[in-house]
Amino acid sequence: SDWLEGWRKMEEIVEASGEYVLAKFLASAYVLAQEDIYKMLSPATRDFLARDVVICLEKTAQVIADLSRRGGSGDTRARPGV
Repeated sequence: SDWLEGWRKMEEIVEASGEYVLAKFLASAYVLAQEDIYKMLSPATRDFLARDVVICLEKTAQVIADLSRRGGSGDTRARPGV
């Protein structure tokens, strides 16, 4: 499925970057895409999760750009003294 492929790709990005928060953001997108779950959520909860999805897209783009600049290897999180 598209979701399984999305999770595979995200796991690669998470492992390469060390940005494990991206998995949480993708989980928010998954919840919003599930009609049965979406229908039972309050509008406030939907809005909260939707903001997480936007953050996920922005953060994922940033991490991919960082990985590209670094040649696709290594942790993109700031390191003390570097």
